[in-house]
Amino acid sequence: MQRFTLQSRWLPLTLALICLFGVPSHVVLAAVIRVDEACSLHDAITAANTDEPSGGCLAGAGADTISLSGDITLRAELPVIKSVISIEGNGYSISGDKRYGIYDVGERPFGSDDPDADIKLTINRLTFKESRGSLGSAMYIAIGAEVNVYQSKFTDNFAKDGGAIFSWGRLNIAGSSFSNNLAWDIGGAIKTHADATLTVKNSTFSNNAAANQGGAIYSNAPAMVRSSSFLRNAALEGGAIFAYRDDLSIINTTFNENTSAKSGGALHLQESSTALTHLTVYGNESRHGGGVFQDGGTVGLYNSIIGGSIEGVDCSASFSENHGNLIEDGSCNPAFSGSPRLQSLSGSPAHFRLFRSSPAVDTGAVEYCAKTDQLGNPRYNWRYECDIGAVEISGNRTNIYRATESASTSEETTCTLPDPIRAANRDEAVGACPAGDGADTIRIK
Repeated sequence: MQRFTLQSRWLPLTLALICLFGVPSHVVLAAVIRVDEACSLHDAITAANTDEPSGGCLAGAGADTISLSGDITLRAELPVIKSVISIEGNGYSISGDKRYGIYDVGERPFGSDDPDADIKLTINRLTFKESRGSLGSAMYIAIGAEVNVYQSKFTDNFAKDGGAIFSWGRLNIAGSSFSNNLAWDIGGAIKTHADATLTVKNSTFSNNAAANQGGAIYSNAPAMVRSSSFLRNAALEGGAIFAYRDDLSIINTTFNENTSAKSGGALHLQESSTALTHLTVYGNESRHGGGVFQDGGTVGLYNSIIGGSIEGVDCSASFSENHGNLIEDGSCNPAFSGSPRLQSLSGSPAHFRLFRSSPAVDTGAVEYCAKTDQLGNPRYNWRYECDIGAVEISGNRTNIYRATESASTSEETTCTLPDPIRAANRDEAVGACPAGDGADTIRIK
């Protein structure tokens, strides 16, 4: 006897009702368009924009996904993205062949005349390389458009402004990298402007350059950078980031070997409202402000390390708030000065760990302690104490001594005071107490 599931009983009726009445307005349709020998990327975007077949590509159907099946080298400009599209790169690349820009998200210069236009591009696991253009060679984002970038790479892209990306819209970046991008004016990797917003998380910017301002990022719009690293970027002003006349928040982020010929080896903050929390800014270079340079605006610096500047002072700024900071050469009136005792740069995004003897350990201003650090690890007992800088040493606080208040001659195997204190101080085993290991805890029974 044949058995019918509820789904199989009602499927013919459901199809009949759809044919009769259409799709309910609240149902979102979508198609997956696979780019292959029969379906080009050009035709796939056209099909997704128009919801009609194009070339060898099936028709789109609302918020579509374009899936790549191999590397692509452009032989012509791509159509403007005018709808909601996701592009699954699957680890492949798109090359502009050192002749073409790659994606325009919304019409240049300012986007659609339709205020209700829904233009959104989501990118996942895709490499953009060798693109060329005037404003954002790998990607131009018009006013009102939104772009989300995940686990992607931008390398060897070149433009006048925004070597890889120029944005008037909403740009969100996570888990991605920008390397060897170049702007012959402003924003080596990214330039944001006017109505834009920018969010960067868990990403790396390395070896990007701009002839004028913002070796990695030029921000003229609200921006937030979190848990990222900026390495070996260069510009005339603002070797890593140049922020101009808008809000900027940076937290749990590392800056190393960024260079500015004029001001702000890592950060140039001009007439902006800026909050810098748990940064490690070390080994950067500039004539004025190797780590941070401020020109107007308001800047708050919290629980951050600045030091190791190759030329000039570590900091050239007048902070509106200045709490729990360690600045190696004592510039900008920090709470602490002297060597922060950093280990070698490591990891991705790159970071400096503290030696256990660092004066930055447990000396952050408690009211500004973040719950987690650059690596996403919880900061040690953050309600009561935390380390200065991007990375917490709390992972090394592993030894807990359970000690009695006084020694007992009849219990030679007991860890008793004052032996645990000696073990913690020396990082050696003493009596029945195990060796200390940095910042240890002694717990009295």
